[in-house]
Amino acid sequence: WLFSCFSRSVTCHGETARIMELTILFMVLKLTLAVSATIRGPPRADKSEIRHVAKIGDDIKLRCPIHGYPTPMVSWEKDQDTITFAWSRFKTNKRSLKIKSVNKEDMGVYICKGINGFGKAKTRIELVVINPDDFPNILDSDIPKLAPPVFTKETVRTVKDITVNAGESVTLICSAMGLPEPRISWYKNNELYRDTGSTLTIDQSSTRDSGTYSCVAQNMVGSSSAKYRITVEDVTDLTHDAANVSVGVGESAVLDCRVKSDTKPSVKWLKKLENTLPGDSNKVISVGSEHYSIIGDDEDMLQSGEREYLSQLAIRSAHQDDSGMYICFVTSGGKGFNFKQSYLTVIENIGREVEREFPVIVVVLVLAIAITLSLIGLVLCLIQKKPKASHSQPVENGDIQQKELLQQNLIRKNNKSNPAENVGVRVTVNKLEEMLGENSPLGSVNRDHLHSTYLMPHPNAPECHDEHLQPVYEMPRAQYGYYTARDSSEKSFNR
Repeated sequence: WLFSCFSRSVTCHGETARIMELTILFMVLKLTLAVSATIRGPPRADKSEIRHVAKIGDDIKLRCPIHGYPTPMVSWEKDQDTITFAWSRFKTNKRSLKIKSVNKEDMGVYICKGINGFGKAKTRIELVVINPDDFPNILDSDIPKLAPPVFTKETVRTVKDITVNAGESVTLICSAMGLPEPRISWYKNNELYRDTGSTLTIDQSSTRDSGTYSCVAQNMVGSSSAKYRITVEDVTDLTHDAANVSVGVGESAVLDCRVKSDTKPSVKWLKKLENTLPGDSNKVISVGSEHYSIIGDDEDMLQSGEREYLSQLAIRSAHQDDSGMYICFVTSGGKGFNFKQSYLTVIENIGREVEREFPVIVVVLVLAIAITLSLIGLVLCLIQKKPKASHSQPVENGDIQQKELLQQNLIRKNNKSNPAENVGVRVTVNKLEEMLGENSPLGSVNRDHLHSTYLMPHPNAPECHDEHLQPVYEMPRAQYGYYTARDSSEKSFNR
């Protein structure tokens, strides 16, 4: 019905129809909002972050922009502490927070949270409390407009990671808006580099300019920072060949300096002065306590390969005064510099030095050979003695064992001999006992000192024959001799 009426009004009444059209659209929009407000769902926040500025002593009211259906329950926090009724100057009322007589301690971040049965939402509110005395040029009507620094779009879109070749210029942009106007400061590797200026320009950059640069925009309300990373590449590269050269007096020396560069570099040769300065002070460079003599520029540098150049310093008829450290100093079209050290040693007479050192070398070699031969001889002697010692011991042990076995065999054979022989043995033993009577010179000897009787072969008898075995009674030989009872008529006594 509304749309049919609207079409008829357009054809009949002109401007009246337009007014009616706007009225109908407004009613439809309001109806749509009312329907959407009754749709159940989680809470929604109109803004995620809000900044509020207030003067010291003012009474303020912070509103939480969270709504939903069912109506969410709202709670407040400050610096992660929940605001309750115990906070005397703070009062919560549905979706608002009232603070009476704010002061500097009330500054901080407030969080309002809304929750219902379908979900939750939160908004971050930053409260800034200022002292009007700190802003004498700002009207009271402008205080609500105070804002911390915000970087411009140009600053935000600027490339933050920059790589350039040595010698090129670098410009960094850092512009910000805020009330009051923010102050810009530049830092390099967290150290103050420049205190003012929204742009930072580095002319004739070198590798020393590489690093992290920070732009800090700050006012009484807040601050913001942006970081840039600059890398300066050195396009000149020196190839370090043999840096030490030795020549004799009167000979020629050549020092090489190879450079890799996109463009032809400029090379300057220097020599470090040890003691005295040359007469022309214009050709001397002083670096602290060190002094260097400028030899000259190499204008005849040749290109030895792709991006490679060779500079040679030739010293003809060298003298001992030419000895020392030489420096190849390279610059490449304002794109930085590099250097290389070389050392030249001029010997008075190489042949004479060799002759002077030859006797010492010979003596050292002779001593080394003598010591080596002595050690070899000692080792061979030790090796030869060890087998002999180990070989002689088994032989001696073998002889003892062989004698013991022979005695045991002889005793066994004697025990198996006929009775007549055993009787002869006993008779001999009896005679010996009679000699050991009281009237005998041996009577004073304790008989316990006498060893047991054993059988020994006659010296002239064949080996291992029973008929030649004779009983022998052994006595202590330290004081007396020995007695043989082979023939009863034959006696011997030795002292």
